Amino acid sequence: MKSDKSIYNNTKAAINRLQPKETDWKFTKLNNEDPEKIKTDFDLFKKEIPIIEIADKNSKTIITTRRIIEINNSIKRTVKFQDIVRYDFGNFKGEIENPELKKFRTIDYKNKNGTFQIETGKAAIVIMTTLNTIKNLTKPPAPNNGSPQITGS
Repeated sequence: MKSDKSIYNNTKAAINRLQPKETDWKFTKLNNEDPEKIKTDFDLFKKEIPIIEIADKNSKTIITTRRIIEINNSIKRTVKFQDIVRYDFGNFKGEIENPELKKFRTIDYKNKNGTFQIETGKAAIVIMTTLNTIKNLTKPPAPNNGSPQITGS
């Protein structure tokens, strides 16, 4: 698996290619806070790096180099990227000029669903790019099914 720093750098590069304007977002921000405060609030792993935060008055979601974590009314939900098989974003577009918070689903290998918040409108593409980039960078290697390996001679 890639290092957290490598995942962070690759994801930030993918975000930067989109040329996002954070001033267009209402609930979402790229994480520029003190990582130690976030590590304490969200109980992050030692080298885990927060990338995006989505928050309103009742809940706060962070997307890190390893997990999606949401705290809603003191209830914490989390899913590791390496366990995610796919996402269901539903109607994430909403009104471009009037963003709101909606829910998206993660589906894991055990077909278990998790729901987390996503801002509709212009921030949605940045959030989805972040989620897909990290998922691709952290997916486990394909299992060796016992077939002989073919090597060049």
